[in-house]
Amino acid sequence: MPTSDEIRQNISKSAENFKQTVNSFNGNWTEAPDDENWSAQQVAEHTVTAIIFFARIVSETMQSRPPEKVESEFPTKTDAIAAHESAVSILDRVFRYVEDRDLGKPVDRSDENDWPATIEGAMTRSYTHFDEHADQINSLN
Repeated sequence: MPTSDEIRQNISKSAENFKQTVNSFNGNWTEAPDDENWSAQQVAEHTVTAIIFFARIVSETMQSRPPEKVESEFPTKTDAIAAHESAVSILDRVFRYVEDRDLGKPVDRSDENDWPATIEGAMTRSYTHFDEHADQINSLN
């Protein structure tokens, strides 16, 4: 089992990778390739919204004040990067209080999510989520 510090390091790396992916995207930001796939803009909007979701469920389990929402529409890459940085800052504020002994605590999440319903599961899913959507944006270039 990874430590809370190791998970936070993975989150930091994946968040930076996602930011760099958005920054280096050269395709059409707003146009989806087809009806089955999202545009890079839609991927970024979804990803930033999910960051706050992960922060919220962990903060609720840790019995702290839930994070504020961030803007969720990004007409430009610059808007997406600014919102991403803001959301990651919020995520960091929530996750920095998690200690190893907290990782097994249950979180309240819907059954449609297939990751473990624990703080560790939420934290881990936050960085794998970054990675998945960075790959998705890269596939649109």
